[in-house]
Amino acid sequence: MRRLIIATCTLFTIACAQAHDGTDKKHTHHHDAPEFVQVFKYDGSKQCEKFSGMSNAEMGQSLREIGIPVMCSYSSNDGMMRPQMCGHGTGNIHVYEIPAEKLSRAVEAGFKSVKSLKGFNPKDCQEKQPKKLN
Repeated sequence: MRRLIIATCTLFTIACAQAHDGTDKKHTHHHDAPEFVQVFKYDGSKQCEKFSGMSNAEMGQSLREIGIPVMCSYSSNDGMMRPQMCGHGTGNIHVYEIPAEKLSRAVEAGFKSVKSLKGFNPKDCQEKQPKKLN
């Protein structure tokens, strides 16, 4: 019985050692900056006002006009609870993936990092190339 336990532990240790190739892919070093970041801005829509708020395309164009390429975008909700009252904000947001080096410029224009939204799960952007408007 003792040999079986020792053999099992040995095999388990070998399997774990082979599974780890020496690189830590989950954690990045502090000097490894992300290539892209996601920023958001509230669309300004109000409850009970059907066509209130700015469209995703219009808001994305405002980023392009200040020299920030938009790699992809989507609309979402901030997920925060709010009272249901006509005239109050909806919590609807537009999210844009932009080059990380343009983050400070986007913040100056009133956008915020999606990391500032508690409980928000950003979508993964598949496109990774500047979107063009028709």
